[in-house]
Amino acid sequence: MVNGCTDQSSVDRLLGRIRSARDAPNKTDLHVERLQELLVSPGESANLGVYRIVLEGGVALDARYADEVVTVTASRRVYGWRRHRRADHRDCRATQLHVSRLSAG
Repeated sequence: MVNGCTDQSSVDRLLGRIRSARDAPNKTDLHVERLQELLVSPGESANLGVYRIVLEGGVALDARYADEVVTVTASRRVYGWRRHRRADHRDCRATQLHVSRLSAG
């Protein structure tokens, strides 16, 4: 996903959540921890989307911010297929290709 953003604090929050999700050994604990924070501060914006995507979607997220554009990449390993010959075999598009091949076959 690519999206323009000029609010540096929002970008920093997003990048921090993605970094936390990527580095967390237990994604469920991270999600539960955030829910507990919301119980203490219910008026706060939830910002659960990143954690839900990682936990429920089983994907690894990465992000970068350059020239006021945020780029978020999601990748997921698909088992049962030989490794791609392409150098970008972990790219999200390659994973989607594998998924469509699995459902077609």
